[in-house]
Amino acid sequence: MEDWTLRPARDLELAGADRHRSYDRESGLVANVARFAWWTMIRASLKLMHRLEIHGRENLPDFPSFVLVANHASHLDALVLGATLPLKLRDQLFPLAAGDVFFHTPALAAFSATVLNALPVWRKKVGAHAIQQLRSRLINEPSIYILFPEGGRTRDGSMRPFKSGIGMMTA
Repeated sequence: MEDWTLRPARDLELAGADRHRSYDRESGLVANVARFAWWTMIRASLKLMHRLEIHGRENLPDFPSFVLVANHASHLDALVLGATLPLKLRDQLFPLAAGDVFFHTPALAAFSATVLNALPVWRKKVGAHAIQQLRSRLINEPSIYILFPEGGRTRDGSMRPFKSGIGMMTA
């Protein structure tokens, strides 16, 4: 076990909206409590209303960092994948979400960052620098990413080609 060290938050100098959209964002007490309540409610809802059954959880690594990769048929996908994780891993969960959808207004960015703990991926302008920042967080901190390599959903549920750059982040 590592010794505890005091260090300033990486996002200390960022204003609210910029902090929510930052890859260097750090969680505080309010965000952790909100996320715990959210995932407890989502998991209960999925079990009771959708009869979610989880099989194969033993195949997941016991400790982060790792990436959960899945096809993307619904906005429920990330919620279902997140609900499958044991409670001890949920604070390290970062769904990668479309920035133009989940971070385009300050209120939505605050919800996505605080409650979902999502990190934005700007689909139209994602560059090597953004991929490197995501990769660095995955390597240097215990992190679990939920990643949809198709970059979006289709109306008929068919698979789309994978977006380029995904391999650079996970390799």
